[in-house]
Amino acid sequence: MAKPAANCDMCGKQENLVHAIIEGVDMNVCRACAGFGKIIVPPTGFSRNYPSRFAKPVEPVIIESVMDDYAFKIKTAREKRKLNQEEFARMLSERESTLTSIEAGKQRPTMELAKKLEKLLSIQLIETIKEEPVQKEELRKKGPLTIGDMLQMKK
Repeated sequence: MAKPAANCDMCGKQENLVHAIIEGVDMNVCRACAGFGKIIVPPTGFSRNYPSRFAKPVEPVIIESVMDDYAFKIKTAREKRKLNQEEFARMLSERESTLTSIEAGKQRPTMELAKKLEKLLSIQLIETIKEEPVQKEELRKKGPLTIGDMLQMKK
C-alpha cells in the first residue's frame, strides 16, 4: 500500500509514496522513481508518527585538541624544572629539533606527545571541545529538504 500524498525524495512530485532502497539509500519515493531501486516494505498506512530518518537524536561530538598556547606552557614548565632542550628531548624519547619546533610554535605536538608532555610536566595541554551538531529537524521545518540542506547537515 502506498503512503498518502507527500513529496517524493527523488523527483519532488506530490503523490503516494513507497519505501525503497535506491543506490544504497533508504528513501520514500513515488512509484515511477521506485523503479530505479528496490521497494522494501510498502507502508501499511499513513501515520503522523511515522519515523523520519532525519528525526534521530544526534549525539554531540567530543573533540580533543591541543591548546593554542602550548608552546609557552611547554617552554615555561621545562625551564621551571631547569632542564635544557637536549635533556628534555631525551626524557621524552624525541628529537631535540622536534622539541625546538614545538617550543617555537612552528609545530603542534601530536596527541600522543601532548599526553606525554602533560604527564611529565604536570601541565594541561589538551582541551576537550563539545560540538553540538546541526539539528536536522530545524532544517526540515523550513520546507522540503534540498541538497543544500543535506550539505549543511554534513558540516
